[in-house]
Formats: sequence, C-alpha cells, structure tokens
Amino acid sequence: MAQNERTIANILETFRQNPTKVFSVDEVEKHVNFHHDLDFSEIVKTLTFLENEKKIETDGHGQYKLTQENEIVEGSFRANDKGFGFVKLEDENVDDIFIAKDNTLFALDGDQVKVRISKSANPWNGKGPEGIVIEILERKMTDLVGEFMPYSDVQVQRTGFYGYVKSHNKKMKNYSVMISDDGLHPQMGDMVKVEITEYPTPAFPTRMLGIAQFSIGNKNEPGVDIMSVVYDHDLRTEFPEEALDQAEAIPDHVLPEEKIGRRDLTDEVTVTIDGDDSKDFDDAVTLWKLDNGNYHLGVHIADVSHYVTEGSPLDAEAFERGNSTYLVDRVIPMLPFRLSNGDRKSVV
Repeated sequence: MAQNERTIANILETFRQNPTKVFSVDEVEKHVNFHHDLDFSEIVKTLTFLENEKKIETDGHGQYKLTQENEIVEGSFRANDKGFGFVKLEDENVDDIFIAKDNTLFALDGDQVKVRISKSANPWNGKGPEGIVIEILERKMTDLVGEFMPYSDVQVQRTGFYGYVKSHNKKMKNYSVMISDDGLHPQMGDMVKVEITEYPTPAFPTRMLGIAQFSIGNKNEPGVDIMSVVYDHDLRTEFPEEALDQAEAIPDHVLPEEKIGRRDLTDEVTVTIDGDDSKDFDDAVTLWKLDNGNYHLGVHIADVSHYVTEGSPLDAEAFERGNSTYLVDRVIPMLPFRLSNGDRKSVV
C-alpha cells in the first residue's frame, strides 16, 4: 500500500471507529498521530479528499464526521460461532456486511434479514461495510438436531421444562432449546429432532423453545452420529412410491428397440476405475491403438436423460435432491439404486 493510500485508510478508519463523533482538524491530527506520524498539511489534504469522496462530511467550520449511510439492504445472515456474523447480498459484486454480536437482533444462521448499513467500506485498507440487523424477514432454521440433557424433578417442577437440547453445530453452541414436560420424553444423551416454536429474545438471548419430534438414538450407539447429520440437514432418505414404481418399470438391460437410430458400442471392451464396492457406475473408457500409431480414447457417460424423462416422478425427485450425498458409511443416492446398476451399456 502506497503512503498516500495508507494515510487515507488511517484517517477514514478514525471516523469509522467513532461513527457518531465530530472531530476538529486538530483532534483528527491528535488521534491519528497517536498511532502514526503524519504531516499536518497531509492530514488536511486527506480530509478534503475524503469529503469529496463523500466518506466524511463537514459543517464548513472545520468540524468533520463520518457520513451516515442509512442505506437499507436485504440478504442472508451467516453466523459465526463467536456471535458475530455477515450478511451476504444477492449481488456478488457487493462485499458482505459485517454484523457485530450486539447488532444481530438474534438472527440465526441462514435467516433472511433486513440491514441498515452503519459504516461504509474502507477501500483503502480492505475493510468491508458494517451494519445493524433491523428486521428478521424469514427464519430459515425451523428445526434442528441436538443432544438432550434432562432436568431434575425439582427443575421440571420449577420451570415446566423437561430438559433442553444442545446442537453439536458450532454456530449454535450458544443456544439451548427448552423442551416442554408435555409430549415426548427423550433420555439423557439421545440425539433428538426438535421443532423450534420460539426464538431468542432480549429477555432470553440464548434460549429457544421447541417440541421434541422424535429420538434418533443415543449418541453412543453406532450409526446415530451419521443419521443425526442426515436429519439435521433434512436429507431425503426415502423415495416416493411413484418414483420407485417408475424405476422398477425400467428394464435392467438395453432393449432392442432402444438401439434404433443409435450406434451400438456394446461390443467394445470398456473399463472403469470404480471398484466392485462402488456405489454407482456412471462412466467408463475404452482405448486402442490405431494403425498410424495414435490412440483412440472413448469416454462413455451414463445417458441419464434416456431413463429419467423430463417432468417424470424420477425427474422431480432428482431435482429435489440435487445430488447424491456421500457419508462416512453410506450414500444417499439422487436416483434409486436400480438405475445405477444392471446391464445398460450405452448406445449412442
């Protein structure tokens, strides 16, 4: 960074860190030179520059203050486990807006929020804009998975709550979801899916209320950790009956009529790098040497659209899933297992 840019950045940062304070030129000099050694004339020129850039404003009598943005924008809140967060706008060319811990209005990760920009960006040192959440437009987190901790009988009598659920998600570590004594009674250490009924408030900034929907199992049982991830991300584990019926109706081999108008390559020797225990086979290659010494490489890709027709139940379900999800000990496929196996060698 050039000296001139460093001076601009340092003086603007003085105002950004004191957004409501009015400074005289002498006060700016005193404040800036506490950390840096700048010439007085350079400070005056920089103040004029920042005024022209509409970063600061003056009363015309040597008093300066930060220009108040007061711009209102909407975006998606991205929480940090330390309490602060950033709001991402739809315009990818605009910097994310930093939201201090005390200015989040108890927004949770993923919430759609309305933000008032309190400090514009400082392009001379790379610091982005800062803002204050003034309204939560939509709650994205309507349920969560967490570990249940029960209350003693005395605590249940006094509070009316059977216990609370704590999410293992780092971004939610500061929150507890209180479970009513009515309804499902999980056991200590159970991983529980909870519907959130009340969100944090100024009176209870780290507490939410919820209804225990079901228990996935004790956290120490095999497989419960993986299924907790599945339920926490609302992954679809079962296929609708109409999608399964469509898959079952598809033959597990290429029919003669399906070869009409296409080039049959099923006599070529194709190989794949996938092992016998692979979850699906969707590509393969064939290779041979030509008479001129060059090599012919053929790449065979699964013709999914031949079997998953547009607008069909399989197409609708694949659209909802978006992709196959690979976990430590299992895969949740985008399409039923029947379609990724069998003797359907491609014809083109």
